[in-house]
Parts: sequence; structure tokens; C-alpha cells
Amino acid sequence: MKILSDEIIAARAGWSREIARGQVLRLVDLEGKQAVDFLCYNARDYEDRYAAADTMKANGSIFIRKGTVIYSVNCNPMFTVLDDTCGFHDTIGGCCSSALYVPAAADGAMDMGPSISKPGDYLDLRAEMDVLAVVSNCPQMNNPVNDYNPTPVRAIVYQPGA
Repeated sequence: MKILSDEIIAARAGWSREIARGQVLRLVDLEGKQAVDFLCYNARDYEDRYAAADTMKANGSIFIRKGTVIYSVNCNPMFTVLDDTCGFHDTIGGCCSSALYVPAAADGAMDMGPSISKPGDYLDLRAEMDVLAVVSNCPQMNNPVNDYNPTPVRAIVYQPGA
């Protein structure tokens, strides 16, 4: 693989990058128990953005995990999860907010955490179209999802097989 970008996203910081079709975005939890807010947009039409409900319906699960295809509001495949060492992720609760963040437990109940992510856990997302990926490294320090302690994550963009 050919590394195109390798950056550390500081705790409580943001990051964005255009990912070309076929490239892979790897998000790595460096210290464990960190959550990130992740949004994505069709790089050629920002109104065609990530659709949580359509992604859940099309995949038959509220969780994002290996094999999940992430869809846009126009039902276009945006990313495919190639690998996931954590196990599952949810986007049902939306972005971090001490008042509104409500992730889901394994049985479907609403659950505030703590995170199950371990140091070094990562998620590989292959772009199925040119995508603008946006990450907010969970700035909420009053949230059990990141163990009340925001930590850095790593964002690597690579071209497989190059």
C-alpha cells in the first residue's frame, strides 16, 4: 500500500480530507476508549451526504462494522468498511453532546458507554466515490463514551496495492 496522508488528530480537534474513489481511510484509536464524530459528503455534491437511517436500513443493522456499506441521502454507496478491529460502531446518537449523545447498547437499548475501543483499534473505510470525510475527535469531555478523557486518534489515507 502507498501512504498518502498520515496525521494525528489531537483530542477535541477536527480533521477533513477528500478521499478519492478506491482510497482507504484508516482511523486508529491510539490510547483506547476514544470516540470520533464522523460525517461524509459526496465530494462533487455536498447535498449528497451521509444518511444514517438509510445506511441502517440497507445493511439491516444499526451498527457499522466490517462489511457495512455507508450510504448517502441519494442512496449512493460512499464507503465500505473493509476492516474493523473494534467490532461495531453506531451513528444513531449523532455527534457528541453531553445533553444529546445517546449511543445504542448491543441489545438496542440506549447506552452512554463506556467505549469498548482498545488502544490500537482501527477502522478501514474504502471510498466508493470521491468523498469529503470530516472527523471531530469527540470534543465532549463530559461524556462516558470517551471515558471523560478525550485522546488523540490517527487518520491514515492509503492507496491499496500501490
